[in-house]
Amino acid sequence: MSSDSLLPPNSTPLEVALARLGLRFDDIDLPIEQLWDPWHCPIAALPWLAWSLSVDKWDADWSEAEKRAATARAIEDQRRKGSVTAVKTALAGIDSLLTLVEWHQTAPRGVPHTFAVHLPAIGTDGVAGGARVSAATTAQIIADVVRVSPARSHFDVVIDLAVAGATAATGAAHAALYRRVAAVPDTSGTDWAALITDEIGEPLTDDTGQFLDGSA
Repeated sequence: MSSDSLLPPNSTPLEVALARLGLRFDDIDLPIEQLWDPWHCPIAALPWLAWSLSVDKWDADWSEAEKRAATARAIEDQRRKGSVTAVKTALAGIDSLLTLVEWHQTAPRGVPHTFAVHLPAIGTDGVAGGARVSAATTAQIIADVVRVSPARSHFDVVIDLAVAGATAATGAAHAALYRRVAAVPDTSGTDWAALITDEIGEPLTDDTGQFLDGSA
């Protein structure tokens, strides 16, 4: 037994054995500081570090680099939570074409503490639809914005159709539900699999009444 033991002379063999085991633990190198470093934390422990830092969004399918980056910016994200910057950052992570329009930026002005998230149905490459206007994308937008926006704020997700330089709203989604704005029933026998539809299977149309083809 080590001379620096604090055990009394009448210690039991079990107590002596446990004390010796504890001395051996002191020889094990435990890099505690690395466990709190997002860039050096063992990947197996990284989800626990993210949880301890209150990372709001975590995807097990992310790459290791994405997981470490999300953990590293956790404190800064919490500081900006509830701000316009936080909402714009969340939107940029979903689709670079998403835009935020606040109530005071509309004409006439909208209801205070409301805003709209606009998503173009046609991308910069001229291709319409695809995953961009799916119900899953809308749900992701709503979930991510609710996570970082002020609790007092309410918002709509608006899908815009750009035609010859003009923009017309073709659909919108509230934070709690999806609302159909305008549509034409499909009675022509058109292949619905090739059309841009809402989450209940009805095709979206442009301002001329033509179905939006997302197969291009």
